[in-house]
Amino acid sequence: MKKLLLGSILLSLNTNADFDVAKNIQKFDWNGLEVTYIEDNRFPVFDMGIYFSDGAVSDLGGIGGETEAAFNMSMLGTTKYTRAELSEKLEFFGASSDVQVTHEYTTLSLSGLSKDIKDLTKLTCEVLREANYPENEVKKVVNLQKNSMRSLENNHGALASRIFREVSLSDTPFSYPTGGKLKDLDLLAGQNLRKKMDHFLNSVKKRIYLTGPKSVLEIRSIIENDCRFSGTEAQFVRTPTYNKKVQNGLQIVFAPVEKANQVQVMVGTFLNSDELVDDELAFLSSEFLGGGFTSRLMQEIRVKRGLTYSVGAVISSQKTYGRALISTFTKNETIVELIKVIRNAIATSRGSNHQINDKQFSLVKQGVIGSYPFKFEKTEQFLSELMITDHTEKKYEEIFQFQDKVKNYTKEDVAKKIEEVFNEKRMTIFVLGDKSLLAKLKKLGKVKVVNTKSFI
Repeated sequence: MKKLLLGSILLSLNTNADFDVAKNIQKFDWNGLEVTYIEDNRFPVFDMGIYFSDGAVSDLGGIGGETEAAFNMSMLGTTKYTRAELSEKLEFFGASSDVQVTHEYTTLSLSGLSKDIKDLTKLTCEVLREANYPENEVKKVVNLQKNSMRSLENNHGALASRIFREVSLSDTPFSYPTGGKLKDLDLLAGQNLRKKMDHFLNSVKKRIYLTGPKSVLEIRSIIENDCRFSGTEAQFVRTPTYNKKVQNGLQIVFAPVEKANQVQVMVGTFLNSDELVDDELAFLSSEFLGGGFTSRLMQEIRVKRGLTYSVGAVISSQKTYGRALISTFTKNETIVELIKVIRNAIATSRGSNHQINDKQFSLVKQGVIGSYPFKFEKTEQFLSELMITDHTEKKYEEIFQFQDKVKNYTKEDVAKKIEEVFNEKRMTIFVLGDKSLLAKLKKLGKVKVVNTKSFI
């Protein structure tokens, strides 16, 4: 909606050693509720994020997808407004709202004109506090979600991502889809959804993130009286625990589908909490492997051999776990060659015997440094980054130190990081494609076959 001059801030860091983050990011205490505010008077608009310290892990042992349903279905009606009336109000204000439920935390975002922030905040409080989840409306949404889930069988890219997550994150609290599965949908009931929402409103610790003119801070009384958010009473923070996940040896998993002329391929591993270090190095390493056209995998797979159109790699972390993965696709005829090239590209990029070219490494590093400010081009993106930084209990200064840290990394540092997270002894290779591919995959090693329907 609007842009934050983070690029200028980052550039000023290189020339102004006295730059004070606190001058740009302000903190307030609203009845024990932590509020992070960035003043921005350039446009008469606002962005607000509400962070809840609990997520889909709260559904474990209960109904899968209940948290996501409680938030997404809150707009179906309240004791005062119908679903249609709520939609009309949002449309009248020209506002936008969104909910994101992860395993560890949940966020609700709202944006619109700053003059409307009081009305929109009141409406948001009304929805959260008074949502009554009418059974007839819940059933309509459930039927739509069923159709959407069933359609995954024809969306092989989305289906592969869904299955790979559950397979590679098995035996952890983070493998089950946040939206649940088909078997969960019929169990969703208005009364239970209301209880779930009350848990988040009354027990879970929250934070508020705001940007816009100073007038947006006038919503404090609404947050305290209408939303009834109090940091002194709601203190629950979800901290998932699990036994350290150790995989001994390469795992190949195959999900056969009917008459597929394209193969989905994902390679990666689960990262335990004690492995979540050096985020900047992890990002640079993933970009070197598969972050753009100059990346190692793109050069080897697409440019030199034409085995795919695109390939991507990512090493990401939450507060208590992380993931490293490579994602691509190819033709049925070239599946074995593709996997061999991926394994070789990783092998030649890791450890003390790496074959990382100075020129290629320099291009990737310069690209990472130069593009970083654009990651926060929009204010809501920067607010989201602050939210994640708080969630992972890191310091805001790390956001501004990113470029300098990346400048100092060597190709030996990257090779070491790739060795740590893409060690073949702990990797899972997942393939989704035509059932005829099984014979080819067996040439690469032992293959575990899974039924796609059990993941939907």
